[in-house]
Amino acid sequence: MEKINGCWTDINNNQWKCHLFSKEKAEKLSKRLIDCKNCVDCVDCIKCIDCIDCKNCVNCESCAACYNCRNCGSCVFSTDCTNSTKCTDCYHCYDCYNCNCCLFCNDCRDSRKLKYCKSCSTCNSCSFCQTCTLCINCKYCSSCHSFSDNPQRLVSDRLGVDREQVYIYWNKDKVHVKTIDFIGTLEGFEKEVANIFMNESYTDFLNKAKNIIQ
Repeated sequence: MEKINGCWTDINNNQWKCHLFSKEKAEKLSKRLIDCKNCVDCVDCIKCIDCIDCKNCVNCESCAACYNCRNCGSCVFSTDCTNSTKCTDCYHCYDCYNCNCCLFCNDCRDSRKLKYCKSCSTCNSCSFCQTCTLCINCKYCSSCHSFSDNPQRLVSDRLGVDREQVYIYWNKDKVHVKTIDFIGTLEGFEKEVANIFMNESYTDFLNKAKNIIQ
């Protein structure tokens, strides 16, 4: 175990940040990663590559803050995903099933063309979605809506104790905001920030967003 660029680093280039983990703790966590490479601050994972802050995942690649996932790629804040199945708060998923509050999904359907996705955003070629936004080439959806022309997009850094990101889409007609727990208008998000989030990082990002959108 060596200290490289502020991280405890093992022979497979898995790393744990020195300000979060002692060398002894990093050595113990390294033994609990099996055949993982280039992962950061991960715990109890098997055969994962390039993941960050994940726990108990198997055969995942380039995921972040996931828990108990299997065979996923480029997911964020996902829980209990298996072969990109039953994803929650994922990012850039492909061929998913039973998604919830995901972003940038593609081709989410199976042989029956029934996927029952809910509250997803910026998806492509999905089927039987509900209450989704900004979708393209989807079929048999209900209560979904999108913009009449391509919106601009602003994405926050990771905010608050949950390290979540805020996505804001807008054009001349309307503004759409999405987080892990919120989907709605900018005015609605302002109320959430004031009454629920109550975190300075959210307030700073909201003020920045309002200046850009105006």
